[in-house]
This record gives sequence, structure tokens and C-alpha cells, in this order.
Amino acid sequence: MKLQFWSMDMIFAIVIFAITMVILTYVWFNVSQQFSITYSNTYGNMQSNMQQLTNRLLTTGTPSDWYYVVDPSDLSTWTNASIGLASNNGSALSEAKIAKLAALALINYQASKQLLGVSYNYYIVIYSPQLYNLSIGPNPLEYNATTVVVQNTPVILGNGVPAELRVMLWTTSQTVSVSTTTIYTTASTSV
Repeated sequence: MKLQFWSMDMIFAIVIFAITMVILTYVWFNVSQQFSITYSNTYGNMQSNMQQLTNRLLTTGTPSDWYYVVDPSDLSTWTNASIGLASNNGSALSEAKIAKLAALALINYQASKQLLGVSYNYYIVIYSPQLYNLSIGPNPLEYNATTVVVQNTPVILGNGVPAELRVMLWTTSQTVSVSTTTIYTTASTSV
């Protein structure tokens, strides 16, 4: 009697094992599919958002002299502006507008995201091998970005120098906090 094998015990074990495998396969498939859908939706939304941001940056903005109207330290002046970096004649990027956007991002990065109309983190690089290298926003490499979309666009700077506008939108599993800085400017006075 020591080596008796009961067929009912074996059938019961096989049924339990089969049910467990079916449940695990179902759960694994659903989790995998949801992750895939979420990732593809996020990536598609980011690409669309990045294209809109790039197009917006290549306009003059509204009003075209927004960089005079917007005060980086006064959020109430940000509400009626649409950011664009093109000079008022629209042929090249304005260095004054680039500098103002950089100041806005330094002072209040989260508010600058709203002003640019993006819901993801942004990183903008304007690079010219001859003389210009400016970055605006937090670098995705410093925050271990999980998803990054990039668009490079050739541009001309206001002084006629060819450059590249690189726009990156990115996400991460951690929250991004960028320290804010207050920049004070003083008007020149004559003595």
C-alpha cells in the first residue's frame, strides 16, 4: 500500500494547475496589452504635442512683440501671450525672444510649460557650431527620462548664422522639480 497512486488526486492536481496557468496567462496578457496601449498613446500624444510646440516656436508669437509685454517675474503678464521665437519679419529666430523664453523657464518652469501649451516636460536646444549653444528647460538625461521624443529643425539666427532648433518632450516616473530663480532687472537711469 505504500506505492499506491490515486487517479482522483492526480486529476485534481492537474485541474488546479491548469486553472492557475489559465488565470496567470490571462492576467499577463491584459497587463501587457494595457502597458502597450498606454505607451503607444503617450508616445503618439507626445509626438503630436512636440510638432505643435515646434510649429509654435517658429512663429513670431502673439503679439509679435510679446517679449516686451511679458515680465518673467509677474505671472499675470503671461496670460495674453503666445510664445514664438521668430523675429518680427519671420525670417530668423530673435535672440531677444530666445533670451526671454530662457528667463521665463528659469523663473517658473511649470508656468512656462503652460505658456508653451505642453503637458510634458520640454527641453529646447538652439545650437550653432559657429557661436551659439543655448538650452532651455531641464535636460532629460539628468532625470532618467522614460520616454523622449525629439525633433530637429534647421533655423537661421537673427544675425544670419545657421543653427539647429532641437525640441524634446519627455516624461519620467519621478516628478520633476526645477528650482525657481528670481531675476531682477533694473532700468538704466541717466545721471
